[in-house]
Amino acid sequence: MLSIKNQANSSERPKKAETTWGKGTLVEFEGISYFTPEKVLFYDLNLRLSSGDKVALVGKSGVGKTTLLSLLLGSGQQDEGKIDIQSNTSISYVPQEISELDIEKDTTVRQLFYKTRGLDLIEIEKEKYEKAIEGGDTNPITLEKYAATLEKFESLGGYVTDGEISKILSGLKLDEKSTGHINFFTTLKEVSSGQLTRLLIGQALFSESNLLVLDDPTSHLDIDSVSWLASFLRVTKRAFIISTNNVNFIDSCCNRIIEITDFGRTLSFRGSYTEYSLKRDLLLSAEKSAAENAKKKIDQLRATYAMFKSKNAFARSVDMAQVGRALVTRIDRLEDQYNHLPGSQKVFRNEKVRPLVFESETRSGNDILRLENIEKSYGSFVALKLPKIILEIHRGDILRISGENGSGKSTLLRMIAHTIFGGDFLPNSGKIHVGANIKAAYYSPSEPGLPKEGTLFEALKKSIESKYEIEVTSILKFFGFSGSTIRSKKIEQLSAGEKKQFALARLMGLHPNLLLLDEPTDNLKEELIKRLSDAIKGFDGTTILISHNSEFVNMLPISKELKLPSGDIVINKK
Repeated sequence: MLSIKNQANSSERPKKAETTWGKGTLVEFEGISYFTPEKVLFYDLNLRLSSGDKVALVGKSGVGKTTLLSLLLGSGQQDEGKIDIQSNTSISYVPQEISELDIEKDTTVRQLFYKTRGLDLIEIEKEKYEKAIEGGDTNPITLEKYAATLEKFESLGGYVTDGEISKILSGLKLDEKSTGHINFFTTLKEVSSGQLTRLLIGQALFSESNLLVLDDPTSHLDIDSVSWLASFLRVTKRAFIISTNNVNFIDSCCNRIIEITDFGRTLSFRGSYTEYSLKRDLLLSAEKSAAENAKKKIDQLRATYAMFKSKNAFARSVDMAQVGRALVTRIDRLEDQYNHLPGSQKVFRNEKVRPLVFESETRSGNDILRLENIEKSYGSFVALKLPKIILEIHRGDILRISGENGSGKSTLLRMIAHTIFGGDFLPNSGKIHVGANIKAAYYSPSEPGLPKEGTLFEALKKSIESKYEIEVTSILKFFGFSGSTIRSKKIEQLSAGEKKQFALARLMGLHPNLLLLDEPTDNLKEELIKRLSDAIKGFDGTTILISHNSEFVNMLPISKELKLPSGDIVINKK
């Protein structure tokens, strides 16, 4: 977590926030525009964030959501406009990619949380005086300083904070019961990257900043934790702005929607996402009708002017010449008005996308995988233990691996991938048998397998070794990239969401007969999730899937489900 004003990692001790969590305006954007060499991300953005605002920032990957948050945090510079952050505003921020943060890995979980309220330094001071007094120091000055320290410790909630922290850890499935090893004294180097991100989300919730800024937090959480986070945010008195496309989550806890469209316009409404989408469609339809009527009037005047001109009417008299000039003036004025009508501007990209499905290049055998008594440990910590489980996966199966965070889902899928590809992440005991003629493709948020350079078109064409330009273009469009950016946008310019879209496009282009997918829908908008589900349903191979997105899972004809950590196997009748 990064704190602005309440600096959790600085030597300046944060002050306790007011119980009102701030009053009135916290942040104001005035006429903000931001341009890249390829496009306008957003223009003339006017936005006021006030206490009590619970804002969802939505939009397709690459439209500028993370950029907008970075401007709010002062880590970027807008091309036009100004951002005014009120003096009483303190901000806690958790990015999508925690590599952006400077994190001391020897810090314990308890220290991480204590630091954000300044309790770590006060506790050290408290313990210093306690040792001095226990050693016989009865100096009145020492006792007075100790009393003042105790008062400060209590004012920051020091005597009840461990209970608060425990509730947050439990809600985010980061307690010892859920993980098997995480407790207050676990160091950050002992947790996975996903667990570390959730700890930073928890730290932000525990902080006393009056504005939370979270960039796609639900992609790191399972269904129960997403529900818990929504419940926490629904009742919190502080303001927040969260970048997310998770509609159920938005409807559960947000009271305001801000959408950045494909062409840089921002739309803002009060209410849930469901209410917003209806209002937005009505507004855009009304704007388009108004613009079409204005355009029709302009076309009629142009036709009238052209008719008179073709008959040389304007040259017949001074009066007709004046009529001609008046027509031109009126057309120019109406065109200027038309160009400023919202409905005359493009808002969303509307490209025709050819429906595609995953297609295997070669047919696999009928027996794909056989898992026998798998166990995986990290030192003394047992990440996965299935000592009495034999699971057979056959061609055409769609297997879902389900379970809470920390139950070993990603660990198992990663071991399957490394067994197939010849990697070193293998079971400590048990066996993964691989069938004949398997060509697998593996998607993991932690191992996206992206090229390092080139345009989208160049990178995908080289990566999948395709001879056909139309195949490369069609796949990129299918996964949400516009025709105007395919040959100009470079890999290093991709947002976190676009990187995932490209990784999925690469998988389709490899033409595997076995898909290994670990949380493939995170960061994707609804239309792309629907495309992905259709592509999997039409696949002539085998799919092994991890997903906490229940709507996505319900779109698929799941044939088998492995429930972790119990190891229960559910066979669904086709």
